[in-house]
Amino acid sequence: MKTTGRMLAPAWLPTAAAVSAISLALLLAGCGSKNDASERNFSAALTHYLDDNGDLCLDVGPFPVDVSEVDLKQQANEPAGHAAQMAALQHVGLVGSIDVSLGQLGFVDDRPTGHRLRVRRYDLTTAGRDAYRKIVADVVAASGKKEPERGDICYGKLALGKVTGWDGPTQVNGRQEASVRYTYKVESLADWAKGPEVGAAFPYVTNTVTGAGEQSLTTVMVLTSKGWVAKTS
Repeated sequence: MKTTGRMLAPAWLPTAAAVSAISLALLLAGCGSKNDASERNFSAALTHYLDDNGDLCLDVGPFPVDVSEVDLKQQANEPAGHAAQMAALQHVGLVGSIDVSLGQLGFVDDRPTGHRLRVRRYDLTTAGRDAYRKIVADVVAASGKKEPERGDICYGKLALGKVTGWDGPTQVNGRQEASVRYTYKVESLADWAKGPEVGAAFPYVTNTVTGAGEQSLTTVMVLTSKGWVAKTS
């Protein structure tokens, strides 16, 4: 039997049009919607949220900070107390101190002691001012008002590790909400925050740093017209 030189395509081989259709379907399936409750969407929203709100700070100040004589006497018994915290910050060079008379008489049991009140006053050094950050005002949930802008000494930055799961979404006050769990990383950790003095006076610093990659955080996400965002009020 004589055959021509033209070869017939096997029946199982897809045409160019079929390949294009399959590729488009896979692409659309991979993209999804910004409204989907997905790891991809939650990761993007958390990254944006932590970029703006992830400063890790000590919750001290505003400066100058006065430590009373009573607190100074209790320093040895309160290793994470107010006096110990200021002493630790002075040890690592972030603050300096002077002893100051306040010009008012001290009282014990409503009786004057006969001498004027004295405090140890701490203020930021050049290194401390470099570590000082303005904190974005938080919304007070009870009143809906914003706190005045404040500052704090910050030692690092939270960044997203990975989304590990979520609950929801559920309908809350007419909006879709999901409670998202994730691990975190600590970036730009200050050298002074790694020392034992700061670790003893601020144990939550050590807990935060050692928990990176293991400890789970939770943030409530809200679905908006722009996709998922962190709930801030």
